[in-house]
Amino acid sequence: MLKAVGLPVEARGSWYTLSPLTGSLCRRPRRPHASEFSPVPPVVSEALSFCTDPFSCQWDPDPASSQITNRQMQARLDRMHRRLLWLGNRRFLLSVLYASLSVPLFDTTREAMTAIANLPGQRSQRTEACLQRSLLAAKTSRSFHGRGVLFIGAQLASADMHAWIIERGTQPDHEDRTWINYQPLLALVRT
Repeated sequence: MLKAVGLPVEARGSWYTLSPLTGSLCRRPRRPHASEFSPVPPVVSEALSFCTDPFSCQWDPDPASSQITNRQMQARLDRMHRRLLWLGNRRFLLSVLYASLSVPLFDTTREAMTAIANLPGQRSQRTEACLQRSLLAAKTSRSFHGRGVLFIGAQLASADMHAWIIERGTQPDHEDRTWINYQPLLALVRT
């Protein structure tokens, strides 16, 4: 199951959070009460340190070798991807619940990201489908469990949002360098 961990942030006299139910960016005049958020697990604290200092995070610009071994595996990945695109950002909680049902097709999240990057919907909607790409990688990667953190963040000045994964000091998506521009507000970890 994917567990949501809120990461409230203060900026310009307001507090910003991300709703774990809707995925909406929320702005508050006062600090949220501590009881609204669960404690930050060590895996999230470690991954946050790489968000704070992104140049300490490892990243390989070359794609991993994708291990899609047969048409059935490819069809399964395509089907899961189409479902996440259909659920979209407006059905945030359903998307997270669907991604919580683990279907480990890849040994590593990096392999999953490489395979997902080649899917038709990802090629044409790369920027808009970052949440679906990250959720699908978390769903299909064996290494994500216990090691990976899916972050959803925002550029607070513009309210633009982005999703990415940090796993054991690496950013596994070889095509994503924009994550460093976003403030993490919600973390999803597999429990």
